[in-house]
Amino acid sequence: MNEDMVFGPVTNTSIRPSTHYPTNIEIMDCGDIIYQYLIDNGYNGLVNLECECGCGLDDFIPHEDCWVTTCCPAYRAKCIKCGETIYSADKNAKYCFYCAESEEEK
Repeated sequence: MNEDMVFGPVTNTSIRPSTHYPTNIEIMDCGDIIYQYLIDNGYNGLVNLECECGCGLDDFIPHEDCWVTTCCPAYRAKCIKCGETIYSADKNAKYCFYCAESEEEK
């Protein structure tokens, strides 16, 4: 029996090239699904408040040891104190993690 008849045709829906499957079959992995969700909903990346890190769509999940399960959708902004690019769950964020801590100490 032809698999296409049972499951429908397999199409290339992968956003990022897959290294896990043969080149003629592309399947979305969890990273692809998260990436597409962020794009569809107007986010610019992810932020992990537990380890104070963030990543943008242009450098998506850059570390193998990223704990994506604790990340939140994020917006990109610039810290008004140091000028660093930040990713925050708050669309109106003004400070990076470090500058926010120093502002709280004042």
